[in-house]
Amino acid sequence: MIITLVDDTDLSVPGKGQQVRTYELYSRVARKAEVRLVTQGASHPERLAWASELRVVRPLPGRAAAWVGGISSLARNNGGYQRL
Repeated sequence: MIITLVDDTDLSVPGKGQQVRTYELYSRVARKAEVRLVTQGASHPERLAWASELRVVRPLPGRAAAWVGGISSLARNNGGYQRL
């Protein structure tokens, strides 16, 4: 089974609170399924080794991101993705 997870934070940087809970949840899911992670940043991609595929999406600047819908409006194809 393949699951695509979309997150708008940099999960590769240690955080606290909700970010830690999200990281733990995603890494547990990766034990049961192949996880494709789509995120807006990955400063330390080696810390996301549990993701079988990592895609970093560069958000549009300012109002353009709000108008287009930000990371939640990604196209189904690879348009806009930058593969690491």
